[in-house]
Amino acid sequence: LIALIGDIRAVVPEALRADEARWIRAMFGRKAHRLGLSPAPDESEETRQLRPALVKFVIDAGDDRKLGAKAIVLAKRWLQDRSAVDASMVQTVLEGAARHGNRELFALFRAELQKPRDRRERNNLLTAFGSFDDPALIDSALGLLLSDELDIREAMQIVWMLSEDARHG
Repeated sequence: LIALIGDIRAVVPEALRADEARWIRAMFGRKAHRLGLSPAPDESEETRQLRPALVKFVIDAGDDRKLGAKAIVLAKRWLQDRSAVDASMVQTVLEGAARHGNRELFALFRAELQKPRDRRERNNLLTAFGSFDDPALIDSALGLLLSDELDIREAMQIVWMLSEDARHG
């Protein structure tokens, strides 16, 4: 269902995007908030699999600022301590934080990218750069492709992420 709605989003006129986001929050927001950004120890495998997709959908397509703010807090904790976010939720948290983040968060992600990390962590950060919503931050993220900071092969993850978003093309 999430994938189907995601496909439809590409044809929703800009003038109706706020209504679409309200509808998504009304339909899926309560469940996404109940699931939250962290798994419970005794939850089912189905719940663990649903959480990342549903929460990301509500943060992004539903423009859920409350979940986005929680993602920002968790992303900042993750930057300091990798165990602060369950491995199953790192990508969702970083992308959700970026979607609702600002230049300060962008700078924190950029600084973290300069530290030697494993490939998965780098990929999660690069994907997050492609998730920012602020046009100025999108320009800054695309600027990373032309900089000496990143290998163009890995920096293309930013472009791929932006191209998946119906708002960016």
